[in-house]
Amino acid sequence: MLSHSAIRHALAAVIAEPAFVVTLDGRYACDNAAFRSRFGLCEDQLHGSEVPGISSHALCSLACARLTVSLAGIANPLNVVVQPLLARNLVIGYCARLEAWPLREAALEEAPSYIQRALDSLPFGLTVWDAGDRLLVANKSIADLYHSHGVTMVPGVNRIETVYAGLKAGLFGAKFTGMAISLEDFASKRWLSRPFISGAATIERLANGLWVKITSHVCENDFIVTYYERIDEPTGNEIKPAATAEYFLSLLRYLPDFVVHIGLDGKPEFINAPFAEALGLDGWETGQALSPEFFADTFGTSLQDMLKKLSVGAPPVSFDQRLRKADNSFVWLRWSAHGLFHGDKPVGIVATGRNITLEYSQQQELKHQSEELAKKNRSLEQFAAVVSHDLKAPLRHISVFADMIVEEAANGNLADVTVYAQQVRSSAQRMDRVIRRLLEYSQIAYKIAAFSRVNLADIAIQAIQNLESQIEEAKAELLLSKLPSINGDPDLMRHLLQNLIANAVKYRRKGVAPRIRIYATDKGAMVNLVVEDNGIGIDPKFADRIFTAFQRLHSDDKIYEGFGIGLALCKQIAESHRGVIELDATYRGGARFVVRLPQNVNLKEQSS
Repeated sequence: MLSHSAIRHALAAVIAEPAFVVTLDGRYACDNAAFRSRFGLCEDQLHGSEVPGISSHALCSLACARLTVSLAGIANPLNVVVQPLLARNLVIGYCARLEAWPLREAALEEAPSYIQRALDSLPFGLTVWDAGDRLLVANKSIADLYHSHGVTMVPGVNRIETVYAGLKAGLFGAKFTGMAISLEDFASKRWLSRPFISGAATIERLANGLWVKITSHVCENDFIVTYYERIDEPTGNEIKPAATAEYFLSLLRYLPDFVVHIGLDGKPEFINAPFAEALGLDGWETGQALSPEFFADTFGTSLQDMLKKLSVGAPPVSFDQRLRKADNSFVWLRWSAHGLFHGDKPVGIVATGRNITLEYSQQQELKHQSEELAKKNRSLEQFAAVVSHDLKAPLRHISVFADMIVEEAANGNLADVTVYAQQVRSSAQRMDRVIRRLLEYSQIAYKIAAFSRVNLADIAIQAIQNLESQIEEAKAELLLSKLPSINGDPDLMRHLLQNLIANAVKYRRKGVAPRIRIYATDKGAMVNLVVEDNGIGIDPKFADRIFTAFQRLHSDDKIYEGFGIGLALCKQIAESHRGVIELDATYRGGARFVVRLPQNVNLKEQSS
């Protein structure tokens, strides 16, 4: 006789599909759990019942047989495969297994509708997008949600366009409604890329007030599967434990500061979206292979040198860096680097970088202004010393000749009084000219520049017109070449050119008509404005002295009248434009002055 427990164990251990055992005399012996579950039977419910067609009389061979049998308690006949049970080559019973019949063609055709109905019955939303971002499947839950906001989700629609339309339609509340960003700019966002969204999960509040957790996965065939799971409203700082890591990862992704986590091999293990976008990386986190030199190339120091500065419990290391972005623009970043340790052993670095470009620019401007103020103070001290000297000379003359007039008058000797009085008048006139030139110098040299776009050719023509009488008197020839435009103060630039042209006319060779060339050469970001003459020239050893106020190389006013202010003014004007003026010491045909000026000084910055 068959042992029920032995057969039961054998069925459970060996046969996975639904099966039952029949004795030699055609009685139902037992079945496995799969069979009972398939037909809703209880254990031993059919035990001892007759099984027509399966017995030693009906089955004379040891081969398997396919039969159709009817069992008590089961409405429809069953197609089974019957196999003898052998013990020492003796048949002790029969095992009957349900036969797996091929699916009908009609059933195969109906399978997609069954799958769609199964997806539609899910309590959460589900979408599947192919590698070309076209929709393959959207169940009823998510399709109805988008449809309620006027967005159609049918197979073939584009993922980026659909998400964009949903956001603009207010699907996720008012914070995205009416976005000003264009679809083209929206599509360029790196957080829509596959490496970014793989495994990402966010918690959003829908326009209807419900909260959903949206989780996306990228499959091996580059398909995107997204689940929209309804959750309870988060309260306070509560975040479900399963979403905690994803929540904080989301925060790092959208944090405006740059964040990077670098392993000991120098490769980044995580880069947040703003930093990746600044570097022009298509992927993010570990989505793009970067070289081990990434740390050194980005931060200008080796990872090991940085780790030497970090220790357990030590404060972060801070440093400023000028970073070239992917679009070739520059930003200044203030980095704060923290060491990551496992016990005492370093395992990497986390660094955060804050954009301090505006702050840095302000600091640089303040530094420049301080330097300019110090330079002007030194110039004023020098100016005061020179003025003191140049005013004292005529005053001494006036004082001396006044004393002589008093003395001669007291002695009744008036013959020389007229001569002495003329000397007093001459000294007073000289002092008046000095004072007027000092006033002119102070008004021009320390004027606050009002910058605008200046055409140097127009400025040169104005300067020439102002000197028309001197030029005609000297029969000077002027050659004006094409000149560029720069950012500068038009009045100051006219004074600069007027002084240089006037000097070229004044310091001419005896009997030789002045020939003056005005031209410019382009030196990249700088312009060299050149005024060149065929006059008496200047000894190169005086190349610096000539730009000091009231320093004259020719003391005889009868030959070359002047006070030594013109070139000093030119120097002040050039420096106020962040440029310089130099005497070309290599030129031997007269004097050549070169004014080096930046082409594009920031107008707003300079006028402030």
